[in-house]
Amino acid sequence: MSKEKIQICEEFFDIMPPEYRDLVTNATWGKEGRGWKDVGINKELIEQHSLCAGCPESMAFRYILASLPNPEDTVMVGSTGCTSLV
Repeated sequence: MSKEKIQICEEFFDIMPPEYRDLVTNATWGKEGRGWKDVGINKELIEQHSLCAGCPESMAFRYILASLPNPEDTVMVGSTGCTSLV
């Protein structure tokens, strides 16, 4: 999936949740030099994910997503369970 597919339609931009607008406009996808150090400043997973509050797996997902060299060319496969809700 390319970064062009992760765009908000201009007509709907003002009604989208602010967290999602921030994710789409400030994500590190497709940027040179992106990596795990971006986790503190940028997010690849919004706060309203469906994992339980305080779940350490959500932080693990943030580190994994931030460290993928080409997320647009990546397919993540996991077992069924609570992490399949993300």
